[in-house]
Amino acid sequence: MHVVMFSSGKGGVGKSTIAANVAYVLAARNKVLLVDFSAFDKTSSRMLAPGCQSRAGVYDLLMQFREAYGEAYEVETCEGLLKTLEVLPPGTLDERRVQWLEFSVLAKRVKNLMDMLLPYFSIVVLDYPGRTINLDPLAQALIMHVDHLIIVFDPNTAALDEGAKLQNFVKKRYDPPPVVSVVLNMYDGGSYAVEGFRSPQGFYVEVPVDGVVKALGKTPKLQIIHKGVSERWTKAIYTIAQNILAVKMRARHTTRLLI
Repeated sequence: MHVVMFSSGKGGVGKSTIAANVAYVLAARNKVLLVDFSAFDKTSSRMLAPGCQSRAGVYDLLMQFREAYGEAYEVETCEGLLKTLEVLPPGTLDERRVQWLEFSVLAKRVKNLMDMLLPYFSIVVLDYPGRTINLDPLAQALIMHVDHLIIVFDPNTAALDEGAKLQNFVKKRYDPPPVVSVVLNMYDGGSYAVEGFRSPQGFYVEVPVDGVVKALGKTPKLQIIHKGVSERWTKAIYTIAQNILAVKMRARHTTRLLI
């Protein structure tokens, strides 16, 4: 079992598009669960399991108080575009309600949820929305269970600033920290100082700009199975998936304590 978290610290960088397409590729040879935390647009849920986004999901589970009664969590996932791919949508609740919970409460509920999910999937992909990590107790609780953090940038100064905050927080507050990799999305051929964000075991991949990908993302429909997408873009997605599997062979899941 291996937990991969796609995050950015900033919205609008194409993180959900990358997460959904990579999860689909990984599911070709692995049992994969994608957990969609992006309650605003539910992009990855809509791409991988059309019709699933209106179901109860991860935020509903985190607002339950089952542990107070000694009850187990009951999770109903949606079948994705492949039999080996399942999706847990954001759910029906306003995600801000979860953010108001204390960190200690969230940490316990996240642990209960992850302990239940992990035995059933080879890879769990977390699609997490762009938020400032210092002010986000849910992200802080989740990273305690993350093996591989993938920071997604676009060619934008604000994205670089938020990515730096995320990287620094993880490096200082977790022992051991997860492997950190970097994806530069919508790469336009310029020079951007993002490769240095990755950790020694992590990778760096540039995903080129593709008009078809952008157009399908507005629908949204999964781009990796569309014939109009460029070979360069498709190759970049497969490269990310292959590198995730390489990290999976080296980094095993352990519980990390926030310090």
